[in-house]
Amino acid sequence: MNNQLLTATREMVVAVLYDEPIEVLTAADHPLAEYEHVPWSELIHYPQVVFKDGYGMQRLVQDSFERLDATLQAALEVNTLDAFRGVVRQGGFVALLPRSALVEARNDPSLAVRPLASDSNIALPDGCSLTRQVVMITTQDRLQIPPIQHFWELVQENIPPQLDSLQQS
Repeated sequence: MNNQLLTATREMVVAVLYDEPIEVLTAADHPLAEYEHVPWSELIHYPQVVFKDGYGMQRLVQDSFERLDATLQAALEVNTLDAFRGVVRQGGFVALLPRSALVEARNDPSLAVRPLASDSNIALPDGCSLTRQVVMITTQDRLQIPPIQHFWELVQENIPPQLDSLQQS
């Protein structure tokens, strides 16, 4: 994920690969699963399962709650998608996760995946629900090394088509 604090120097080379929506994972019988689009005003009342400290997603979720002037009820920290699905499946917790992390959950009848509602009354960029920006980062000098330069080019050529097919699922 893009972290402006780490990439703002001239020595760093940053390529934006894609922007990805963040969605809500709940148990199929959770009250939020009844919404077609989950409103932030409802989401903030439920305990959250979040990524462990140090993951960009935890910071993104924390920042979103702060902008809403809401308290993030981080009840549990995990670091695998299996753990997110298992804990959320139990029924009490919800999780905010990137769309690509929810592919398997969409095929699980015990889970529900819902987009966040866009809400112009909250201080999120452009009135959008919430997204993460995925970037590739290296330094100017490392990009001059042929294998790294080749890898950089391969990623830029191949990541967007894979994401396009993922977003259509």
